[in-house]
Amino acid sequence: MLSESKISKAPAKEKPYKLTDGGGLYIIITPSGGKLWRYNFRFHGRQKTLSIGKWPVVSLQEARNAVIEAKRLLKDGIDPSAAKQVESQNTFGTVACAWFERRRNDWRESYRNFIWWALQRRILPAFGSRRVDSITALDLDAFIQQIIAENGVTLAHRLKSLCGAVFTDAIFAGLRADNPAMLMRGRLPKIEIAHQATILDPHEIGQLLRDIEQARPRFSFSVWCAMRMLPLVFVRPGELRHAEWSEISFEDKIWRIPETKMKMHREHLVPLSRQALSILHEVRTKTGDDIFVFPAHTPNTPLCHRAMWDVLRKLGYQGKITPHGFRAMARTLLHERLHFSPDAIEAQLAHRVPDRLGLAYNRSQHLEERIRMMQVWADYLDSLK
Repeated sequence: MLSESKISKAPAKEKPYKLTDGGGLYIIITPSGGKLWRYNFRFHGRQKTLSIGKWPVVSLQEARNAVIEAKRLLKDGIDPSAAKQVESQNTFGTVACAWFERRRNDWRESYRNFIWWALQRRILPAFGSRRVDSITALDLDAFIQQIIAENGVTLAHRLKSLCGAVFTDAIFAGLRADNPAMLMRGRLPKIEIAHQATILDPHEIGQLLRDIEQARPRFSFSVWCAMRMLPLVFVRPGELRHAEWSEISFEDKIWRIPETKMKMHREHLVPLSRQALSILHEVRTKTGDDIFVFPAHTPNTPLCHRAMWDVLRKLGYQGKITPHGFRAMARTLLHERLHFSPDAIEAQLAHRVPDRLGLAYNRSQHLEERIRMMQVWADYLDSLK
C-alpha cells in the first residue's frame, strides 16, 4: 500500500518505474520526476489503462476514489476510459471552443480577436476544465465580481455576456438545463457612459507629442511607432493595431482599411501625410516581413489592445487622454483651429453620415479635401511639437 510520504520521497531514476497501491492502481515515476496515476482494468476481456491524473494535484485518496468510481462503472457495464472521454467533451472549454468556431465568421476581425483573447486569457482559465453543467450562478458571480475588482465594470459585462452565449449553446446541446448568466440580471453595476478623455490645449498637445517622441527607450519599437502614428491618422486604436502591410500603398499614399475591420463595415481610405509615410518607411525596415505593420513580440500577431493605453499611462497621461481620444482631438482642432469642413472631418473619422445631397456614405467621399487636410494636420502637429 502506498502513502503520501512514500510517494513524496520516491526518487526519479534513469528509466520510468511504478509503485503499486493494489487493486490495479499504481503511480509511474518518470525520469523527469513526474508522478502519474494509472489504473489497469479489463473490459470485455481486454486489458485497458485509465489515466487518473498527476500527483500531487490528484492526491492518493482522490486516486483511490477514482478507482472506486471506475469499478462502479465497470459493474454497470461501462468502460471508464470511454466515460472519461465523454466527460472531457462536456467541459465548458470544449463547448466554448465549438461555439467560437461556429460563430467566428459572423464577426469582424477586431471583435473576433477580442473574443478569442477574452476566452483564452480570462474565461477558460476559470472554467475551461470544468463540466459545463457543474458551473453555478454563484460560481459565475464570484468570477465576475473578481473581474470588476481587477478590470472594471465594462469588461465584466462583456465577459458575462460571452459566458451566457456559451451556456446557451450548452442548453441546446442538451448539456445543461439553465443559463447562470440569465440569473445574474441586476448583479452588475451599470456601465457609466463617459466621453473619451482628450487634450485640446495646443501647448499641452505639443508636450504630449514631445513625450511620445522621447519615449523610445522605454517601449518596444513597434509600440513606439504606433503611438507616433496614432495622432497623424486618428483612426480607431484597434484599426491601427491591426493595420497590415498589404493595405498600405506607398505609391498612392493611401492606407485602405477593408470593411471587415471597420466598425461600420465599409472600406475606409486614410490619406497618408509625409510624416506618416516617413514612420511607415522606418517601421518597414524592422517589421516588413510580418503581416502586421505594428506586430507584437510574437510574429504575425498584432499589438495587444492595452499596449497604447500602457504607453499613455506610463507617460503620466492616464485620465488626461486615451488612445481613442486622439480622434476627438483631431475632430475639434481640425474644425476650430484649421477650419476644415465638418463633412470632410466626419468622413475621415469614418462616421456614417450622408453628404449634403443625401447620398449614401462612400469610401472616397471628400477625398481631395481629406488628402489636403491630413497633410495640413500633420504639419500643424509638427508645429506644436
